[in-house]
Parts: sequence; C-alpha cells; structure tokens
Amino acid sequence: MNDKEIEELGKVLDEANQQGLTDTEIASTLVAGAILGGFEVVTE
Repeated sequence: MNDKEIEELGKVLDEANQQGLTDTEIASTLVAGAILGGFEVVTE
C-alpha cells in the first residue's frame, strides 16, 4: 500500500467509527473491500 491508500483507509476507519460501527463490522467491510479490490485487479 502506498501513503495515499493508507491515508484513505484512515479516513474510512474514522468515518466508520463516528457512525458507531463496531471493530468487527469495520473489519468485515475492509475484508470484503480487499477481496473485491483484488478481484478487480485480476480481471483488468
């Protein structure tokens, strides 16, 4: 991950915490995003 990706991830986590999501819910979302992101790279 580059610095920009890490910065974006931080913003997403901050936003999720403000909305009251639990760490487990956040982690599940990140895993799903990572899987979909990886899939997009593979299919390009």
